[in-house]
Amino acid sequence: MKHLVDLGKQELFNRIVVTEIPEQALHLTIQISDDQESWTDVYHADAASLNQVLRTVEVEVDNLTARYIRLLTEPASIDAESCHIQVFTAAAAQALMIEHVDLYGGTAQPIQASRENFHLYLFIGQSNMSSRAGIEEEDRFAIARAYVLNGRSEWEKAENGWVSNLPAIASIQGLNRYSTVEVITKINGYSLASMFAQTMTEHNPDIEIGIVSNARGGTKLAEWQKGAGTGLYEEAVRRTQDAMKSGTLKGILWHQGEADQGSPETYMENLRKLVDCLRRDLHAAEAPFIVGQLLPSKSAAFNRMLMKVVEHIPYSGWVSNEGTESTGDGTHLNNASQKLLGKRYANSIRKHYDHYVHVPFAAPLAQHFSWIYHNPDTERYVEGCGLVRLDDGSLLAAVPVVPRQRWSQERRVETSRTYMMGSTDGGASWNELAELPYYSAVPWTYDGILYLFAVRGGMKYRNDDLLLLRSEDGGVTWSEPSILFSGHYWNCHTGMAIRNNRLYWAIDDLGLTEAGYNSPLDIPRGARRAPRVVSGDLTRDLMDPASWRMSNPVPFPEETKLLVNERFEAPHNHYLEPNVIDVNGHLRVLVTVKLCKQSTANICAVLDVSDDGANLEASFTQYAFMPGGQLKFCVIWDPISRLFWATSNMAVDSQKLLDWDLSTDKDDPIYAQIPGGDDRRNLMLSYSADGLNWFQAGCVAQASSLTNSFMYAKPVIDGDDLVIISRTSIEAPNRHDANYATFHRVSHFRKLALNLYMQGGRS
Repeated sequence: MKHLVDLGKQELFNRIVVTEIPEQALHLTIQISDDQESWTDVYHADAASLNQVLRTVEVEVDNLTARYIRLLTEPASIDAESCHIQVFTAAAAQALMIEHVDLYGGTAQPIQASRENFHLYLFIGQSNMSSRAGIEEEDRFAIARAYVLNGRSEWEKAENGWVSNLPAIASIQGLNRYSTVEVITKINGYSLASMFAQTMTEHNPDIEIGIVSNARGGTKLAEWQKGAGTGLYEEAVRRTQDAMKSGTLKGILWHQGEADQGSPETYMENLRKLVDCLRRDLHAAEAPFIVGQLLPSKSAAFNRMLMKVVEHIPYSGWVSNEGTESTGDGTHLNNASQKLLGKRYANSIRKHYDHYVHVPFAAPLAQHFSWIYHNPDTERYVEGCGLVRLDDGSLLAAVPVVPRQRWSQERRVETSRTYMMGSTDGGASWNELAELPYYSAVPWTYDGILYLFAVRGGMKYRNDDLLLLRSEDGGVTWSEPSILFSGHYWNCHTGMAIRNNRLYWAIDDLGLTEAGYNSPLDIPRGARRAPRVVSGDLTRDLMDPASWRMSNPVPFPEETKLLVNERFEAPHNHYLEPNVIDVNGHLRVLVTVKLCKQSTANICAVLDVSDDGANLEASFTQYAFMPGGQLKFCVIWDPISRLFWATSNMAVDSQKLLDWDLSTDKDDPIYAQIPGGDDRRNLMLSYSADGLNWFQAGCVAQASSLTNSFMYAKPVIDGDDLVIISRTSIEAPNRHDANYATFHRVSHFRKLALNLYMQGGRS
């Protein structure tokens, strides 16, 4: 007979007690299932094994998950329904899980490799990372040039063996045997870390591998979060930091989920939070993070969700469960499957590092970053962001998220949003303060008051109206918008200037013709855009449209043949995203110039501005050199160094003359085939005394492939540092359609500049 128990949902449990077993029962089997279709035995016994007095069975299990539990009795005539079944679930919030094996370890080994060539990997998760697989005789050897961190934070040879000095464990153990969080008497079997290390060293004879394995069976993702109270996170970080005294962290490997497979809809966001914290605390912003699927018999929805990790977590990957089998309990990988996954984890890591050329080039100034905002929606993207420092030292970011090109016209009016994000700890962490219905937003302050330029998503034209909003509480709440100028305008956060109690900024007018402007693809059919200067009287109420004036538009000159290679001639040449600068009392506008699909790079247009108080006029003056002038750049003035500072993207090969491997370039009808001037990988920092002659300070951040990017940056001075917000693509649909807003800090940025002033320097 059968007795079925439905727990109502998937539960994590560690003990099953069956009481009131009929005396006539000769055999008893306990099975578990997630779907009532496939069942796994967790216990089987004959009459001799049963407690003949109490007629009970108590089964300890290693934190299994299931929704259904089934009891089978033999002979079939026995009424199993008379049995009473109790299931003891693991507590959702557990006490401190540190087991304190910090005194244990064998003979320490000297590391021969340099710190750069001693590659460290952190292995964390639950019991399949600890491993419950058996250790075969053939597995008992030391892996060449591989080491495991023991309980004394010393390096031992990476081999399956005894836990030295620990008599409580009386069996051969795998590489998780020195985990400071695993239950001290648990079996740590042959783990994927062994085959991982073996594979990595076989493929690269110049490196040594350091294994930091700190997994614990039966744990939920929530218990691994920073500050969860379990110590799991803190111990993983502490031990990795100890390891990093002699090596370089090259990856984080994660195998977990049996305890969470009932909630795939919330798992990924919580996993991203964990990875964010690990990378931040370990100062390893680009350390690859690799996850492994659960056994095929586990939740199909959960395993499908893990396959999407690359869409949510940058520099990540996943390994397949294809061909894996359990030890027989339906939960734990057997020896062969541990070896199979170990190879797959290694190959995933190797694939990641194949993107890099291992040459000791100069390091970027601010490659380490925090994440201001992440957009996982692949039908929308992060547009040009804004950043401002408030008088109290806090930071406010504007992050627009808008529909991608193929859905833009039908959705941008209703679905364009700008998220106002705040930080009170120097950009280390960010909180959402407000959500506003705008396509673009530019925050700025004057006299202690916070303002916001904004534009809406439009119908015929991509954008409508230039708006101004005001906030009295640091960006949490905002006034009703004031329409400064009706029409079709656009810009993201570019340089502004204040002169004679007037603020000057510049915008793109998209409505110069009746042909609606949605993208540069509309230019051949007659659409046009051109920069205009706007000016606000700072002595008046800035929310009053009467306080503002607008200049004439400055159309793109028709004759540009002497500037370009005619082989790349295209009808899409145009200006966009202008900056206003004040050069010793002379107002100028520096404008991005897109020539022949950016095949000619590093050029901007220079407009001169005149303002007699009544008439505001702008006129084309010349073309000039501008680092990264083929894409959006942002120029700010620093009164201490008396220099302009600019962020921009410099192209490596604007006409695709080099032998690039473009196989990773994604199939996108707009951006995939643009010539090399649209390279958005290298976010650069430059400085200038006059806004025309620029010197390189260095690279702020560098993306790992052509489809990734750090772009459309906005720098802000924060004391001695320069803080920067970047619109960033990390495994996004393409390099243009970003999925992150990232925050970078260049420390002591003024020390990067030469003294460009004569006769005593800058003072």
